[in-house]
Amino acid sequence: MPFIKLTMQCSIYQPPSTGVIESTRSAYEPLYVNSDNIDTLFEAGITIVRMASGERFDVIEKPEAILALINPCVQKVSNEETNV
Repeated sequence: MPFIKLTMQCSIYQPPSTGVIESTRSAYEPLYVNSDNIDTLFEAGITIVRMASGERFDVIEKPEAILALINPCVQKVSNEETNV
């Protein structure tokens, strides 16, 4: 079971303390996933990782970086293909 560490984007709600202004802000939390359970990767500004269970996570890493974490040989092969 190879686990990889990603950085998940999440929103934090801040209720109004004195006034009526509510706010949300983005935060980034570590996310550990079993790479065997990753079903698809989709890039749309951020990367959407869909798991085999149906869960979906928004992470800041690019799909290429995630593939390099899963299998370090992937990066070597893609670099060799572009140098040909």
